[in-house]
Amino acid sequence: MRRWLFPAALALPLALAASGCMSMLKSNKNPSIYTLTPQEAFPGDLPKADWHLSIEEPTAFRAVDTDRIVLFNTPNRLQYFADTRWSDRAPRMIQLLLVESFENTQKIVGVERLLFGMRGDYSLRLDMRGFQAEYVQPDAAPKVVVRFNFKLLEQPESTIVASRTFEREGQAASNDLDAVVTAFDQAVGAVLSDAVTWTLREAQAHWSSR
Repeated sequence: MRRWLFPAALALPLALAASGCMSMLKSNKNPSIYTLTPQEAFPGDLPKADWHLSIEEPTAFRAVDTDRIVLFNTPNRLQYFADTRWSDRAPRMIQLLLVESFENTQKIVGVERLLFGMRGDYSLRLDMRGFQAEYVQPDAAPKVVVRFNFKLLEQPESTIVASRTFEREGQAASNDLDAVVTAFDQAVGAVLSDAVTWTLREAQAHWSSR
């Protein structure tokens, strides 16, 4: 987990009892800025890529396509943490984390964000179907839900080679915002590890069979 603060900003304490939750949502403090870390640990038997990969910017619900951190107090009510932001819009942040995670495998040289319509031999499409904190009990620490669907596409026809959804849930150790973001970092890291491993294996198997 990486964290930056605007000048004079303070970490936001989360007193998430029912009475404390609304004060958390309404504040005029300068925001604390958080980001997540790319994955670095992977299985030792990953195949070496003989192809290039482009990673599309993920799609997400409009409420998630923001730099604000999403929370649910009830199943149908979406809100945001006050005084805190991701370092970028969530889809772009995840896209950059994916690129870095692939690079960290040292198994693929040709990996980049999809820009200006330029595509590699394969592209990876991601739909962010869950990226939020959830409060099951008002006075308890939240859990974090990360659910991403990945589609591996062969280019230039954009033919779907494989598709899979990866999901992780993590329990925050406390109601402190640092603990909530740490839970995000752990859940996203697990999904990134699974997705990178799956992509390299599926794409290399397909490439070798052509």
